[in-house]
This record gives sequence, C-alpha cells and structure tokens, in this order.
Amino acid sequence: MNNTVLIDEICEIRQKFENIAITHADDEGIVDCINSSLGNNEFVEIDKIKKDYEKSAEADRLLKIGIVGAVKAGKSSLLNALFFNGKDILPKAARPMTAALTELYYGEDIEITIDFFTEDDILKLKDRNEQYIRELEKLKEQLEKEKKEAWLRNQKRIDPSFNGEPTIQQEQEWETSAERDAKRKLQNNIFLAGAAQQYEDIKNAPEHPKEKQIKISADSIDDIAGMLNDYVGSEGKFTAFTSKVSISLPLLQLQDVIIIDTPGFNDPVPSREERARNSLRECDVILILSPARQFLSANDKEVLAKITTKNGIRELFLIQSQIDSQLFNLEIKDAVNGDLDKAIDQIVSTLNGETKKNLSDINENKVFDELITETSQRSFPTSGLCQSMADTFSDKLSWDPGRIQVWNNLKNNYPDYFSDNDDKTSINSLKKLGNIASISSSIISVKTRKQEIFKDKLDKFEKKYKDYAEGAKKEILEYISIREKNVQEKNIKVLEAEIKELTTSYERLAPELKDVLLDTVNDWYENVKADYSSRLEASRQGAKTGISSAEGSETETWTTGWWFWKENHSTTYTTVNTSTIKNSIADFIDDYNNSIPHYINTQIRVLIKNVQQAVNKLWIETFPNTTDSSYEIRHKTRTVMMNLGLDYDLEYKNQDSISSLFSLPMNSSFLKGSLAEEFLAKANSFIRDLNSQLKNNLKDCIEDIEDKCNRCDFPKLVLDSYLQQLQKKKEEIEKPKLALENLRRIKSEIESIKW
Repeated sequence: MNNTVLIDEICEIRQKFENIAITHADDEGIVDCINSSLGNNEFVEIDKIKKDYEKSAEADRLLKIGIVGAVKAGKSSLLNALFFNGKDILPKAARPMTAALTELYYGEDIEITIDFFTEDDILKLKDRNEQYIRELEKLKEQLEKEKKEAWLRNQKRIDPSFNGEPTIQQEQEWETSAERDAKRKLQNNIFLAGAAQQYEDIKNAPEHPKEKQIKISADSIDDIAGMLNDYVGSEGKFTAFTSKVSISLPLLQLQDVIIIDTPGFNDPVPSREERARNSLRECDVILILSPARQFLSANDKEVLAKITTKNGIRELFLIQSQIDSQLFNLEIKDAVNGDLDKAIDQIVSTLNGETKKNLSDINENKVFDELITETSQRSFPTSGLCQSMADTFSDKLSWDPGRIQVWNNLKNNYPDYFSDNDDKTSINSLKKLGNIASISSSIISVKTRKQEIFKDKLDKFEKKYKDYAEGAKKEILEYISIREKNVQEKNIKVLEAEIKELTTSYERLAPELKDVLLDTVNDWYENVKADYSSRLEASRQGAKTGISSAEGSETETWTTGWWFWKENHSTTYTTVNTSTIKNSIADFIDDYNNSIPHYINTQIRVLIKNVQQAVNKLWIETFPNTTDSSYEIRHKTRTVMMNLGLDYDLEYKNQDSISSLFSLPMNSSFLKGSLAEEFLAKANSFIRDLNSQLKNNLKDCIEDIEDKCNRCDFPKLVLDSYLQQLQKKKEEIEKPKLALENLRRIKSEIESIKW
C-alpha cells in the first residue's frame, strides 16, 4: 500500500469513530464509550497518529547519502561523475570557507535554492576576525621576542660583554619574518583563519544579497554551472555569504534519494557546521572521501572523528579518491611496467592496509568496525576526473589543462591502455579508474535494503493501527449489546432502585472516590519520578563517559641554552577530542528525545488505566448487584481523566543552544592546554545544566498532572454524569422500541467501519 494512502486511510477510520460520537452527542454513555474505547486501545487523535507515522514508520523514506572529506578531496568531481555525466556542474571550492552545504534531490523542475548567512552568523564572524587579529598580534610579538632573544644569546656567546642593540633593518626583518610565521601557524586553525578570511571576503564583496534566501529556475542542467558560480564559485560575488545550496533535479538516479555534500568541519560559521553535523547524523549512507596521495591524513581523521552511528547511519563506505595521482609514482611505475591492472591492484592493496591501521587508531566507539573488517568490500578506488574524461571523451576540446595533462601522462606511462587511436580501450580504461559503476551499485544496494526496511515498518505500522481500530470497535459493540440487553430485560423498578441507592450513597461515596484518585496518582507519581530519574541519569552518565573518554594528555619537550648551559624541559598538556564530546552530547539529547517523552506519555495512559481499575474496584464493592454499570463507570472515569488536559510535548527542541558550547577560541577536533581544559569544563557544565533542565521539565510535568487531579472535582464529574446516564436508561426502558432502534442504528454505524 502506498504510504500516503495508508496514513490517509488510518486517519479516515479514526475520524469515522469521532463522527459517530459527534452525531450521538446527546447520548453521553455512547460518547464516553467511544472516547474511552479509543483511548484504551491507543487509537489516539489524528495529529498524534501522523506524528507517530513520521517517527516510527519513517515517513521520510528518502535515502540520505552524506559525503564528507577534506577540501580538495575530490567531492565535486565525484558528484559530477555520479550525477552529471562528468560535466563540471558543481564548482570546486577554492578553500574551506567558500564551501557551502549542498543538497541534491529529485524534483520535476530544475530549481536552485540559495540560503545566505544570517546577521547573527556575520556578527560571529566579525567577533572571530577580531579574535584572529588579537591572536595574530600576540603570536607575532612572541615570535619577534624569541628572535631577538636568540640573536642576543648568540652575540653573548661571541662576546660575553656585548651590550649593543640590533639595527633597525634587523628589527624590520624579524617583524616581517614573525608576521609570516604567525600567519602560517594560525592558518591551520580553520576556525580563526577561516573566519577572518570569510569576514574579509564579506567586507570586500562587491555586492551584498538583499534577501535571506533566493530561488532560481534553470531551463537545463547545463545551465546550473553558470548560475552557481555567483554563489559558490571561487570568484562569485555572493560566495562569501552563501550558507547552503539546495538543487532540485529531474534525474532518475535521484528519485527517493537526497545527497548531502558537507563543506567539511572546523567550519568558521557555527550554524553551518552544526547543520552539517546534524544532517550527517540522519544519513543512511556516508561516503568518506580521502585522496590517495594523502590517504587518511590527520585532517581526514578529524573529519572521521565527527561520525557517529546514531540516528540512522547504516552504511559507511570509503572512497579512495584521485587514484590517478598514484599511477605515476616512480615505485609503482617501475614495478608494474605499464600494466594498469597491476598498478591499480598495488595502489588498492597499499590503501586498504592503511585503512585498517588508521581506522583502528580512532575506532573507540566501534563506528568503523565494518570498514576495518570488510575493507575490500567497502572501499572504492576512484578518480572522478578520469570518469569525467571517459564521459566527455568525444569532446576532448572541452577538456581543461588539468585533464589534458593527466591524459598525456596516462598515454606516456600506460600506452597499452590509453591512446588517441583506440577510443574504445581508452574509454574503458578511464572508466576502470573512475569506478563509478561500483559506487553506484553499492548505493542502489543500500537503497533497496532501505526500501525493504521501510516496507516492513509500514506493514507493522498498518497492523498496529488495524489492531487498535478493531479493539476499539469490539469494545464499543460490547457496550451497545449490554445497553440493548438492559432495555429488553431490566425492570424499571430495579433501575429506579439503583438511582435511589446511588443518590443515597452519594455523600459517602464522593470522598472515597477522591481518595481512590489521589492514592492512585500518588503511587504513580512516586514510581514515575524514580523511573524517569534513573533513565535520565543513565543517559547523563553515558554522556559523561563520552566526555571522559575524549580527555587525554600530551607531553611536549624542548631544549634551551647551548653546550654546558643546555637544559631539557617538558610540559604535559591536557588534550581533548572535541568531536567525541559533541557526539556524546548529541547522543544524550537523542536518547532523551527518542525515549523519555514517549515514556511519560505512556505512563499517563498507565495512570488513566490504573484510576479506571481502582474506581471500578470501589464501585463493585459498593454496588455488588449492579456489575453491568461498571462499563459506564470505567468509560466515564477515562473521559474525566482525558478531559483534564494531560497532554505534554516534552521533546527537547532547543538544539541551537548547543552551539553556545562550541564558541571557544578554536573549533578544531583536537585541543590542548588551556583550550582543552576550557572546553572540558564547558562541556561538563553544559551536560549538568541540560540534565537539570530536562529533569525539571519532567518534574514540572508530573507535578502538573498531580495538581490537575487534586484540583478537579472528580467525584462530582463521575457521579453526576452517571446519574444522568441512569435517567437516560430509564427513558429507554419506558420507550424500548425507540431505544432499541437507536442503539441498532449506532451498532450498524460502528460495524460499517472497516479497514
């Protein structure tokens, strides 16, 4: 069954029950029975059914494929080869700060949506630019001082009595050298250097966007490249402002798929980094790109450290990109003597060995187990450039200088496979290096498995609500049958005696009903409070363990002095893996959102059921000869409880507040010294405060439930309503034909509700 048809059908069936209750609103017993039966069988309101569908049935069944890798790892080339037949549709980012978060998805029309940075993003960039300037000046002064001290020590070694000053020229040279060295050191800090560069680009931009978002339509895919240059091209007039690019394309290979190309991490713009991180957490597949010439470098390890298995990541694949760069390595060329297949095998063997070694070093949370144990099945050597050359082989005149150079190198070093005179062999060899078919095949395989998973979830979802509907229907029909039997068999004098007995017992029974309610609520309150506290504490401890595992130490050694005055020094710094901490905090929030709100809402249903049972027990003890009335009492009890407004949205939605944790002077995956200690302190404080906030929210919720139960006039709501129903029964017995006809009509309406 189509998923849209299914949810529409479930909601339609739920609405039919509701319509019958509305139609017969004058019969309180029927209304109570319908509402109670729906509640007893968890056939909840339509908006909750839709929310349950989105969450448990995985309504968003697009296969989400995330692509990660350091800048210039070949992401654009891979995407162009996978989806655009090798044409340079997606421009290559010149540096990390010009790379926008890019999403590709299926649409009937070609449309590009550009999101620009917010004013808050730009203000944060300005703050970090000022911080960069301060850090640069501080580092520059330190380096100048060190150069001067080294010069002075050298002069003293030559002449112990030396007391002169450096020349102006020397000081200028030190200043120039210190500034160059300081910039080089800070350049590795993307968070500061990237923010400074991006803010300068924003200040110097020829034009500022007038809107926060724009949409552009294109007539053909070939037109996209030209349109994107203004927004993500290295010289684009709006590139400095672009945060996200979403492209809708009428490509069959994008049906049921969304491609998320992240701009990398250590992003100078926190909102963009958090968006990339959150997008990755929802991916079904992650393609990790690492260029063969610098395979699994330190930067790559920083990227990999961001990956967690939470929230849907089912498959990780390692793309050994730009493999063509290794074909001309002297050792490989000499060893294979022009045999392309042997060259590829040798390169792949080396890279697979490095995969197992490097991933084992960072596999603390077992994220990379399958990549390590199934390296050959999950690693794909590829060259997006060579695939592009194969796809555009008939139009060599369109090749840029880079492609031409690679082509000439291939012809010279592997002449049996590449030749201007043998197009077929050359194209096949280029495709072998591209290896795009293997990558596409793996994605299709995951897509097929996801569709199977989705169908299974859909089948279970359908059965669940079918059972809910049948359970409610059975309960309502059972009540109607009892009502029919009463009309046919009950003596009016017996009913009048029942009304008199209830009226006489009213004053005595009312406080007992109130006590039953409060005792039941109190027991429930204590149990739930202890339970949610232990559940929350388990999640908090998991986060704390993650934070602790991220902490380490590093010893730095250096030497001062000369000859006899030589001294060895060492200092041990605290280190921290910030990615592990960020993932631990995100996991804590996910664990809470995925379990606690559902748990509390389930416990509210348990409370209502417990109150029903307790009231029913008291009723039977008080009126042992009127057991059939317990149906109405149970239904009325549930109706009263449901009307108290015991409905709470406890999901933690303030995800943006997490970014405040990361507004430290550096956003690298690995910090040391005071920065590491500051980050650890802030992380522990954040978890403590968040846990306290969530705990208080839950405490407020169950205290509100207790308060509503305390304040409601429960006995009056139950007893007065039941007395009215007894009067209704009396009227039915007085006019049995009319009553039976009405009940049979309601019965027919209920029976007509079919799946």
